[in-house]
Amino acid sequence: MQKISKRAFSKNSSRAIVNINFFRYIIVKVRTKNADFFIDFRTVNQEIVGGANDYFMKSPDKKLQRMRGGLLFFLALFFLFPRISGTIEAQEHPNSPVFKDYKPPSPTTLIKPSDLDYELWENFMLIRSANAGDAAAQHELGLRYFLGKGFPRDTVKAAYWIHKSAEQKFLIAQYNYGIFLNNGWGVEWNPFEAYDYFRLAARRGMAEAEFMSGIFFTDNLAVPRNLDSAYDWIKKSSIGGYEPAKEVLAQLEKRGVHEKSDSTSTGSKSLSDTIAPASSSRQLSSQKTAQTVLEPVLLDFNNNDTSSHVDDLTLLKEALREGSPEFRNALGMTNIFEDSSHIANGTQGDTDASLVTVVQRAADEGSPEAQTVLGRMYERGIGVRKNILHAAMEYISAIRLDSRRAPALLWRLIHKENFMDEVTAKALKNDPEAEYVLAGLAAIGFDYDLSGTQAFQLLQSAAGQNYLPAVVETGNCYFSGRWVTQDKKKAMSLWNYAASLGSEEARIRYAASSVVTSSGSDVDSLAITFLDSASQKGSVLAEVALAYCYETGSGVTKNSGEAVRLYRSAAQRGNESAYRSLERMYDAIRPKEKEFQVVEE
Repeated sequence: MQKISKRAFSKNSSRAIVNINFFRYIIVKVRTKNADFFIDFRTVNQEIVGGANDYFMKSPDKKLQRMRGGLLFFLALFFLFPRISGTIEAQEHPNSPVFKDYKPPSPTTLIKPSDLDYELWENFMLIRSANAGDAAAQHELGLRYFLGKGFPRDTVKAAYWIHKSAEQKFLIAQYNYGIFLNNGWGVEWNPFEAYDYFRLAARRGMAEAEFMSGIFFTDNLAVPRNLDSAYDWIKKSSIGGYEPAKEVLAQLEKRGVHEKSDSTSTGSKSLSDTIAPASSSRQLSSQKTAQTVLEPVLLDFNNNDTSSHVDDLTLLKEALREGSPEFRNALGMTNIFEDSSHIANGTQGDTDASLVTVVQRAADEGSPEAQTVLGRMYERGIGVRKNILHAAMEYISAIRLDSRRAPALLWRLIHKENFMDEVTAKALKNDPEAEYVLAGLAAIGFDYDLSGTQAFQLLQSAAGQNYLPAVVETGNCYFSGRWVTQDKKKAMSLWNYAASLGSEEARIRYAASSVVTSSGSDVDSLAITFLDSASQKGSVLAEVALAYCYETGSGVTKNSGEAVRLYRSAAQRGNESAYRSLERMYDAIRPKEKEFQVVEE
């Protein structure tokens, strides 16, 4: 605090300005002709009396004594009415808090409540509003429980509050509660009730709900398959700007599904356009990144599509979607398939060897998409040396895992000139890969020249040379009873042997068979952990086995929603067993209403 002489007060002072800041201290600002001086009284009780007396009361200067009464009046005025503080100087000084261009002379820290206190207060008010029946607050509270924002993560409470909001016809809540029902989050899994909620929101123009309503008409599970209705709903959603709808619409149009009538729909509202609290305008996402947005299950298990064209881009997209993070990263960084002119000429691509290693590893893990991509690479000599026989082997391996794309590729491959002659000639020389390919063609019905006995003999010959795909396939024959008397123990023994030689698919088959054939209490927890890891790496077999565990509660807590998610993912990849399991689960809880009655196609 700067000392001020009596002379400065008597000759130069014009007025005193007092500021009080939150009752902590009082600053008396005295303006002179030369400079502004601040007299800082740090406590209200002591400094006002002591400091003021020092400067004013004891001064012999008559003028300063006369200022005493006015100064104390101002002190009292500002002490009783602190909000007046700061406005006196503003009348003349442009650098003032009442002007928009005001900038503090030095950095300051605003006094604000702690984040924890504010969050507790906000949560308290939110709960109070939700209990009072505010639909938006109920939905927001449900989201916070689901996301663990300000509350412990609790899907049961999340479902409860979002349901309360949906009952009041809050649009976003209707859609989100349908998501909860369809995934079994915090409530019993019930796709039929979910369909009702999606339909309610769709009829109110929500693009996301329109998409979900359309998807229900594609899989013949909850409601009868009706691709025309699916197309209409999904097109409305696409017009509303929902990106997943645009992608699925293109898929439907590729399959020849088009709009039947001229029922041009108006633009739909997307979720982000709906009037709602800012933090409520987002969709839910699963803790395990489970798909809340379904995809169509457009499968025909009764015949192989051997004539349809399979483009490279489709193969890559499916492989990217279903592969492990490492696999997706590898495919995303390198363009495996060169332009058509290079492919036609069979020239070597610039694919790095590490990419081929990643694709091979994913194929070994049991990813039919990776096996199909690898077959394509060997067929065209992209990144690897061209090998038609090995390409056929990869396609057959993919078909054994219910690949949707491999049948058409294999069919075209085997009808190339001299293919069968070359393979047969190699098989006669006991080439294990050729023997496996001929047996595989017989197994999938692409070659009727071989009997089942002959095909099995070829497999045994290849397996006897420790050709791992043949060892695994021989185990498949014993497990299913195809071509031989069923013997599951023999199958397990063969898979165990192949696994010891390094076959990852054999390890997965062994683990999957062990959990499926064991009772719930006898399931090995290590097998569950292994299947979970293999599923994340892209193995469709592990995915189906893990779904079975969740469906039956074998080795894990029973969870119908998680089982359906895994079954659906496998079914979308072409797995017939997964689709049949979905049918079984839907039929077990199917309502009696006519709209939910479906017939097997």
